[in-house]
Amino acid sequence: MSRVTSRLTYANVMSTIAVFAALGGGAYAAVKLPKNSVGTAQIKANAVTGAKVKDHSLSSKDFSGSLPAGTQGPKGDHGDAGAAGAKGDPGAAGKDGTNGENGTNGENGDNGTNGLDGTARAYGLVSNNGTVSRSKNVVGNALKPAATQGIFCITLDASIDMTHTAAIVTPDFSSDSTTYNGTSGDDQALAELRSVPGDCPPGTSIEVKTARQSFTSGALVGNVQDDEAFFFAVP
Repeated sequence: MSRVTSRLTYANVMSTIAVFAALGGGAYAAVKLPKNSVGTAQIKANAVTGAKVKDHSLSSKDFSGSLPAGTQGPKGDHGDAGAAGAKGDPGAAGKDGTNGENGTNGENGDNGTNGLDGTARAYGLVSNNGTVSRSKNVVGNALKPAATQGIFCITLDASIDMTHTAAIVTPDFSSDSTTYNGTSGDDQALAELRSVPGDCPPGTSIEVKTARQSFTSGALVGNVQDDEAFFFAVP
């Protein structure tokens, strides 16, 4: 006993009393804690865990907007079609299309394409009275000197210099005196260019002389200057 009392100090006594007070006070609080007396001040920070919370007892407002996002739900059905929009302004005019190809012409086959323009500088069809038709770069009709058969004087556009070219001349079968009856009495029209128009007035571009040959029983019986229709061209 003397050994215990010899080691007893004030500090030992106070610490012993504090232990008993703590134990006795906790037990008392556990048994005597009044209803609805525990609030925020009585709960230690981070003291409440998920295991202590009743399932499905919390809502999104309990998380102050920080509720984590859940997994993505299934894709919803298509919504109804919206109303038609207003009509747009007309677009700009398109470019012209290319020309189509010529169509076919029944059993006769495809139509050919148009040929290129001719390159002749002058041409014309001259009747037996000097009238010019189907012409290019011909000034007026062909002049026929008075009282002279078979001479035609043709004037061309001033741009054509006949000193550097010539004309091609041929009789026109449809209106000249040529006949082909298959007999020995056929007639033949002739048409020739005179390179120097000596029978025509000054300024004449082309002189053409025409004639007619007649046959009887295969023999030449007539060869005279005569007014015959012809066609000419200047390349």
